[in-house]
Parts: sequence; structure tokens; C-alpha cells
Amino acid sequence: WKAKQAAASLGIHPTKVSRSLALLKLPADVQAKVELGQLPARTAYEISKLPTDEQKRKIADDAKQSGLTNLETANRVRITRGKNGSGKNSGTRLTFKTTDGLKVILSQTDKTSYERIELGLNEVLEEVRLRIENNIQII
Repeated sequence: WKAKQAAASLGIHPTKVSRSLALLKLPADVQAKVELGQLPARTAYEISKLPTDEQKRKIADDAKQSGLTNLETANRVRITRGKNGSGKNSGTRLTFKTTDGLKVILSQTDKTSYERIELGLNEVLEEVRLRIENNIQII
């Protein structure tokens, strides 16, 4: 059966079937973490996109120990695979989410480094501080 056929037969969305089947690509010890509730299935699905069992175990351990969100795990998986958010190897797109829900999206048309990102963020921070000092309001 194909995922679509199984989903129709079970009366569930095909995406749920595909993601569930992807969990079978995980090493047995990572699958056990999902079964025991130590690793959310959605997070494990993101981890299943990695090519090697070693990478899958490392990110799964990081996600469990650090309490990474699905989005944070997906970002780590993309970085590990050497891809940005669009799945293309050219350019860079990273998303960071703060604990209070602020989302910061960084994009660059070519590949970049964390050092270059840090310089850019410092420049942006200077601009934000200047706007605060001048009482500029966000509309």
C-alpha cells in the first residue's frame, strides 16, 4: 500500500501516515525514546531526515537533553544536512525563536558563517538601540 491508500483506509490524513512511516527510519534506541514519551514524534520526524544513524542519535540526544522545540530541531537537522530552510544548498536561512515567542529570521543570498551573522546582528542591535533612544515606535 502507498501512504495515501493506507490513510484513506484508516480515515486519517496522508501526512500523518508518511510521518509515522518516517519514524521507522530511526535507530531502535531513538524509536524507543519516542515510544517512552521522551522524544516527541514530531521532533523525531525531523530527526528522521538525517542520513546517518550517528547523526540521528546525536540530534535526538541533544533534543532530549536541551528540550529543543520542533522548530529548533528542524533547524539543527537542516544545518547538519548542510541545507537552509528552503532545502536548497545555496544561500542561508535560519530561524531563531526566543522563549517569549519572538521569531528572528536571518537570510543571506549566499552561504555565510556564524561569525558573519554575529557581525550583522550586532549592527542590527545598534540600530534597534538607536531607535529606542530616539523613542521611535513600532506602528
